[in-house]
Amino acid sequence: MLKRHFQDAKACLREIENFKEICKKRSYPDNVVLYFGTEEKVDFVSIYMEMCDGDLEQWAKGGLPECKLTALEICKQATEGIHYLHTKCNMIHRDVKPCNFLIRIDDDGAIIKVCDFGLTKILPSGDTHATTSSNSTLSYMAPEYLQKEDGNDKQWVNYWHVFQCNA
Repeated sequence: MLKRHFQDAKACLREIENFKEICKKRSYPDNVVLYFGTEEKVDFVSIYMEMCDGDLEQWAKGGLPECKLTALEICKQATEGIHYLHTKCNMIHRDVKPCNFLIRIDDDGAIIKVCDFGLTKILPSGDTHATTSSNSTLSYMAPEYLQKEDGNDKQWVNYWHVFQCNA
C-alpha cells in the first residue's frame, strides 16, 4: 500500500472525491490504481492506494526491474484505463503523461495503471463530450489545446496523450 502526501488541500480533496467516484462502480479494472482510503492530519492528508513498482517515466529511463512490456501493450493497457474512466465513470483525466501511469510487475508480466486524479473532471450524467480548460502539463498537451482556448472533445485529447507518451 502506498501513502501519498499532499500539501495542496484543493488538489488533495479533488483527488479523494474522484477516487471515491471511481470506487462506486461495481467493476474495477486492473488498469486503474486501487484506492484504500485517506488519513487526515493537521498539516497534511495522506491517500492510501495500491503499491506499484514505479511509473512509465521511470520505466522508459531504465529505472525499473526488467519486464516484458511492448509499446503496443503500454498503449493498449493505458487506453483501457482511460476508456474505463470515460465510459464507466464519465470522467476526463486531463493530465495524461508517463508519470501518471503506474506499473505493477509480477511473474505474469506487467500491468499499467492510470493514477493521479487531481485534475480529473467528472461530467454531468448523460454527457459524452465536454469543453474543458487546459489544466494538464504543457509538454504533454494535445496540439488542439495550443491552437484554441475553448476546449476539446475529451476522448480525442486524452487518447492523444496516451499515444504521444508512447511514441
